[in-house]
Amino acid sequence: MSLIPDVVSILDKAGYRTVRVAGIPSAVAFEDEVLFGVVVDYESVDALKRGWKEIEQNFLTLHAPSLRRSDQKAWNCYSVHITAEPCPKQEMASLLSIEEDFRGTRKIARATISTRKDLAYALAPLLPLQNAAPGERQGELPDFKQRFRGWSPAAVDGLLAGVTIEELITLLLGGS
Repeated sequence: MSLIPDVVSILDKAGYRTVRVAGIPSAVAFEDEVLFGVVVDYESVDALKRGWKEIEQNFLTLHAPSLRRSDQKAWNCYSVHITAEPCPKQEMASLLSIEEDFRGTRKIARATISTRKDLAYALAPLLPLQNAAPGERQGELPDFKQRFRGWSPAAVDGLLAGVTIEELITLLLGGS
């Protein structure tokens, strides 16, 4: 099972332009206004460990002219190396050492990607920030009011009504 279709879907949803990489069927390049990179899906952990340097170098060589023209993107170039194959705990350190190699690109190296959620977690450094905590539902004002139990009722009501900061301060200080 290829992870690339889900990679494309996640990156497209995050606002990146994506394109398949010629000559590497299990790779996709991505770009937005400030960063770009490549995601490669490997058949195994061993293939990832053996192939990441060559893939990264080929990608950088191919895009060297663009990098020379764009200082900002030169600092924001990623190579993402992923595989669905489970990685034994004793080999996890080798994936971490790939990420800690700061030459060429910023790197993400992950294995044991079995769900779309695992994939989104692996791609998280590239994605817009998201609230990991469940959000409060509309209509839960009693809980909201409970959080501000030290405030005067007038100040809480003012906050909910959208008063200006100056008006809120006046309400908090006991004015009307």
